[in-house]
Amino acid sequence: MTDSTSPSGTPQNASGNPESITENKDSVAYETYRKVLGEKKKRDEELAAAKQRLEELERLQKEQEETKLKEKEDFKTLLQLREQELNESKQKLQTLETDINDGKKLNAFLKAINGTVDNHYLSLVDLDKIVIDPNTNMPDENSVMAFAKEFEQTYSKIIDRPSGQKLPNNAASFGNGSLTVEEWTKLPLKEKKARLSEVVNKH
Repeated sequence: MTDSTSPSGTPQNASGNPESITENKDSVAYETYRKVLGEKKKRDEELAAAKQRLEELERLQKEQEETKLKEKEDFKTLLQLREQELNESKQKLQTLETDINDGKKLNAFLKAINGTVDNHYLSLVDLDKIVIDPNTNMPDENSVMAFAKEFEQTYSKIIDRPSGQKLPNNAASFGNGSLTVEEWTKLPLKEKKARLSEVVNKH
């Protein structure tokens, strides 16, 4: 058996050189270091990639949420616009129906009254006193006749009648005569109602 120690007692390799053993140890330590360093670098790269991927997913999720909120807000705004347009259309339709019905009422009134009323005095005609029959969508004949009679009694002096025709016996007088019809028609609505009894025809 060959003694593996030197005469001085120092261990030696097969070649009997102590320096070779030291070199081998340094080489093993360096290789281990390189291996550990390589693994650490790989893990750092994987961690960085995973972190980047996570940030990308979070960004995409945030964009999707913002898009959904925007779409929801856009839909809400669009719905409000549609409702506004619908309300405006309903209002226009209602105004149109009112105008048509008022035309029907006025036409029925002018036919029912005993005589004619100059256009200048048509503002005196209270069309609210004539109702529309919901079944026929035409002015109710009874309300037309009743208002025509009331108008003849109240404003008999502004009604042009056929020559030789007398005024109704119960025709109302025009108050104390402090206002002409022309003056009265120029007054504000509230004042018209308050001073109606002062109207007189000075023609």
